[in-house]
Amino acid sequence: MERDYTYQCIRAMDKEELTEYSLRILHRLISEDILRDLYRYDDEEFEGEEKAHMAHIDAMVKMHAIALGQLPTLFEGSDQAIQNTQRMTRLLMWHFYAIAFHLEQTVDLEIHCAEVEKMIAAQPENALAWSNQLTELLYRYAEI
Repeated sequence: MERDYTYQCIRAMDKEELTEYSLRILHRLISEDILRDLYRYDDEEFEGEEKAHMAHIDAMVKMHAIALGQLPTLFEGSDQAIQNTQRMTRLLMWHFYAIAFHLEQTVDLEIHCAEVEKMIAAQPENALAWSNQLTELLYRYAEI
């Protein structure tokens, strides 16, 4: 049976397995050159720890937005393109939640998965739209 990465599936899976698979998908979707560009900071531009931290957060949001924006292209022409895109969206959003931003202590997984399902229903069309959605999601989580 194929994993759908919904709340029930993720809850039952091992975190190491989820991490490994989500990292493989990220590496498949984002080239090393893009990663280098995202995480290259001009030291003069980011004087102070807070600015450097904000630049890192921005890079993580952009990385996930780019990957999420690439998913439809990855599955274009496959028999179950929509289902596969939705599955991988859930997996990448788990990575965003648990690995990139370590939100497990702050936001319950079930709440996060419900938010992801809303995003999937709206299905942002490109990396810019995903970036906006991810930023808004972080702001909502900050209020929790």
